[in-house]
Amino acid sequence: MSEKNSNMASPLPWFRMFAANYLADRNFRTISLEERGLVLSMLLECWTSIDIPKKPEELSQILGVPVDQVKRALTFKALSFFEERGNSYHSKFLDDQRNKFLEIRKARKEGGEKGAALKKIKKINAYAQPLGQPEGTLHQLPSSPVNSFSVNQEGKLTDSEHVQHKEWLDDYDNATSPFQSKFQS
Repeated sequence: MSEKNSNMASPLPWFRMFAANYLADRNFRTISLEERGLVLSMLLECWTSIDIPKKPEELSQILGVPVDQVKRALTFKALSFFEERGNSYHSKFLDDQRNKFLEIRKARKEGGEKGAALKKIKKINAYAQPLGQPEGTLHQLPSSPVNSFSVNQEGKLTDSEHVQHKEWLDDYDNATSPFQSKFQS
């Protein structure tokens, strides 16, 4: 991440720091209390401002600590937690975390925007005409050969329909039980 964000504290208010990892780190355990305080202060400043100046005078102003304390604590061991880049120090540990946070945030934002767009399209389509062509095949059910024109006023089939369905009607009329009809299963 090359460009500074002056308001980094707002979008990324915290970073993950496991105390056990630092307490188990030989470099951290062997530095003085003054050096530990400087390292932790520098990490906090790196999180909010991405980097910190190399010059002890500038660093003391930013941290609000007397310059002689900064010079005393700014040892090789204390600086082993940071990378030197140009005129500043960076924490690779924090840069990696920040980049991961920002990637996740970007992915969530894009996913939310896609979801909102799909929801909007579905809402619009719910009130609009269907899009595209129907899929599948159209299977029409065979219509009944008997319709309202096939029945006369007395409720009986007309002669043409009667002839066409004679075998079924005779079997129905002669059956004593519905289970005897050869047309019923």
